[in-house]
Amino acid sequence: MAQNRLQGLINIPGIFHVRMACVDAIWQTHLSSKDQQQNKGGIFEFFKLMQPKDIAKVAGGPGYQILNDGIQHLVESNIIVCCKDIVGMTNLWQWFSDRKPSWDKICSLATEIHKKHFVGADFEDMRDMPNKERDQKWENRLLFNHDGLMYSMLAHASNTGAITLVKDLLWHWVPMFSGTGKHKYAAHVSRFLRDLHLIYPP
Repeated sequence: MAQNRLQGLINIPGIFHVRMACVDAIWQTHLSSKDQQQNKGGIFEFFKLMQPKDIAKVAGGPGYQILNDGIQHLVESNIIVCCKDIVGMTNLWQWFSDRKPSWDKICSLATEIHKKHFVGADFEDMRDMPNKERDQKWENRLLFNHDGLMYSMLAHASNTGAITLVKDLLWHWVPMFSGTGKHKYAAHVSRFLRDLHLIYPP
């Protein structure tokens, strides 16, 4: 019988292997090239501060744990710095204690942080500006914040069992995989998501 031959089994992407591919895609996009590593104030310099003993590994192709911890730590730190910039105070605990913001106010604050410090709808307009008017370091920072946040959300969703969020976030990584040469990952994940939406019963 077909069921005894396991013909009904469906191959699905292993989320841990997907996460490994994600951090490697971020490394290739934001950390791997010599120009990125020599960029003052760039993401590589932050990794040098966090991982001074492992910086040779970061430059040449680090393992999963270094990238996973470093990306999530940087994203968390950037969000805190961005929050301080938006509220105009260095002591966030004091701001929250004094203001006691409602949940709607916190959501509004998060939206403002995202608009100002992450890639948004106007990003392509920024990149279309003449080179003399562009701030490419700022553009790179916006891109890393965006990609790092997407990975941090995927890591949190997979750790907590938020399956629907995992499914929604996987779409972001298909073009990232394609752009970094991970075509098998891109094909497998996109095929799985397509089948999940159009073929498999709910």
